[in-house]
Amino acid sequence: MSTARQRARTPEQKQARKNAIVQAARQLMTDTPIDDITIGALADCSGLARGTAYTYFSSKEALFLSVMESDLRHWVDGLSTQVESMDAAHARDALPALIGESLWQHPRLLNLLATLHTTLETRVSENDIRQFKLALADLIRPFAALIEAKCQLAEGTGYSFLLTTNALAIGLGQMARPTPRVAAVIDAEPALSRFRVDFMQQFTQTLRSVLHSL
Repeated sequence: MSTARQRARTPEQKQARKNAIVQAARQLMTDTPIDDITIGALADCSGLARGTAYTYFSSKEALFLSVMESDLRHWVDGLSTQVESMDAAHARDALPALIGESLWQHPRLLNLLATLHTTLETRVSENDIRQFKLALADLIRPFAALIEAKCQLAEGTGYSFLLTTNALAIGLGQMARPTPRVAAVIDAEPALSRFRVDFMQQFTQTLRSVLHSL
């Protein structure tokens, strides 16, 4: 029996198994929609038995919530470093473009954001939702405070700004990356050219207007 199929006994071994499953999910999401990713595919990709995934995650959707939490943490950590170094005098003008560019460079995160409310959170337990939301709240709180301080916003408006950012990312992210069939139709019909969405332009312009209104 291979090492990959043996029972994980130590905390380190268990964490390694969990990390392998999460990494397999990330890898499969590169070319496969979430709904089409199966537990069998995850097992094959991670080199683990099919039942192992359920040892660490209550469902496939709970696994993708874990992927999303990890990706969000990585994104916020990197963006926070950049925001901290910004010139406060120009922060309101520069921040929307910085966020837009960062999001566009993280297509997996945009994909997960688009499925969070309609798919992932509808197929997991209340406990999974609670744990995810609490982790999200802990992650957003200091980031929102940083935006308030850098852009000289009133207390509480940083969180509202991030909610709007999320809504724009979900809507414009999907419109700017249509499925191949939709893209083919739009490209073939000159009358449909207005349905081509430039994510950076639309996102930055809209978010800048929102930020200056706060």
